[in-house]
Amino acid sequence: MAFDTVQLRFMKVAKIVVISDELARFSTPSAEALVRADLAAGLTQAIDEAFIDPNNSGTTDIKPAAISNGAGNSQASGTAAADFRVDMRTALDDLISNNIPLSGLAIATTPTLAVSLSLMLNPLGQQEFPSITAEGGSLMGMPVYTSQSVPSETLIVFKPSDILIADDGGASVDVSREATVLMDDGEGTPGTTSINLWEQNAVGIRAERYINWTRRRDESVYYLTDCEYGS
Repeated sequence: MAFDTVQLRFMKVAKIVVISDELARFSTPSAEALVRADLAAGLTQAIDEAFIDPNNSGTTDIKPAAISNGAGNSQASGTAAADFRVDMRTALDDLISNNIPLSGLAIATTPTLAVSLSLMLNPLGQQEFPSITAEGGSLMGMPVYTSQSVPSETLIVFKPSDILIADDGGASVDVSREATVLMDDGEGTPGTTSINLWEQNAVGIRAERYINWTRRRDESVYYLTDCEYGS
């Protein structure tokens, strides 16, 4: 047994949307309520993608790296059910060799890949993996979580108890008519002129959430790429 100190500094994800005061006042249904709901959903998607995408290496003190970034990985060996079992054995062998207990493991993948696995049939016409659906289920006794935020053709095996998370518990949404904001051009390019909401008779709606995470052990995650099982 060994001990170390892990510090999870506070980080936050946020988004601001500006709408006209007239739209906020007179729209039916309420545009402000719709924007609030869409902002909260957008934060959830941004967090999910940052949390699971192996390509997210993070930014120090700004954005945490994905739990899968830098983890062990391999390409799928084929498209048949037997190939899937071989690839899963490779992933589990890696965890075993790094002394990661196999109890409590979970799988994250895309709904598309989950559907492909659920449609695979054996020579008798029976489902190869009857316990998985587009919404998840289980594979080889492990719970499966599906999300569009998982990169295409990717399957991630991880140990949830080895993921350390500091979370404020939910998104907060605030409204202001007095702020000054720097708008972009709608394509993600920052603008150069500040806009005063009061002068422009506009309303700024901001959603933000404080959250951070890290792996307790780097070896507790393994992922497969180029997975085209059932194709």
